[in-house]
Amino acid sequence: YWTPENPINDAARLYSSNGAATYTVYRKQSYIRLSTISLGYTVPKSIVQRAKMQSVKIYANVSNAAIYQPDWDYWDAEYGNTPPPRNYTLGINITL
Repeated sequence: YWTPENPINDAARLYSSNGAATYTVYRKQSYIRLSTISLGYTVPKSIVQRAKMQSVKIYANVSNAAIYQPDWDYWDAEYGNTPPPRNYTLGINITL
């Protein structure tokens, strides 16, 4: 918190009732969010037909993959104190 001996502005003051709301409005909160990463691979037909299948696709997905916020050391700049969960999905799609 700010005092004449400690002139930083990381918190409004000691015992401020809503310190986060009072000082974050003056901070630079630029960020870049990598929201979704999706990868997929279709197995070649020459391999799939040997196993008596028509098609096979393998896929992976990551939601809320990363956030880059160089000037903000605190919580998530977009969502606040509780950042969104990171979800992982792996799957295989087989057509017989």
